[in-house]
Amino acid sequence: MSDRLYHKCGLTKVKISEKLRNDIILAVAVLAVALIALLILLFASPHGNLVSVTVNGELYGEYPLDVDTTVEIYSGEDGRDVNVLVVSEGRASVISANCRDGICVRHRPVSRSGASIVCLPHGVVITVVSDADADIDIVS
Repeated sequence: MSDRLYHKCGLTKVKISEKLRNDIILAVAVLAVALIALLILLFASPHGNLVSVTVNGELYGEYPLDVDTTVEIYSGEDGRDVNVLVVSEGRASVISANCRDGICVRHRPVSRSGASIVCLPHGVVITVVSDADADIDIVS
């Protein structure tokens, strides 16, 4: 029955197998390029050395990643919104927050330059920067 299907459609078995082989080659090539790009992004970005904390766009503080510390970040009206930032072993994480969604608490620790933890309800953005990033002017 399968021979009739090939002949009915006007295709031969050879053409279908060549198309399938070419599709597989294309899919493997696309996956290889994507994997290489992912590896470059993961390993090419340098580790940062500072954590910059902003609250509603204003700089709240900068903390070195090589010094273990705990920082309570107060925001909102009357300082009722609290996020607790912990810098330990060269990584920064939010261990507690009284926001309604808690996404910032569930975020993995960050250590690479450019990585961020964001608490939208409190307007807190925690970003890892390196000395090289600090010298670059965003406008230029």
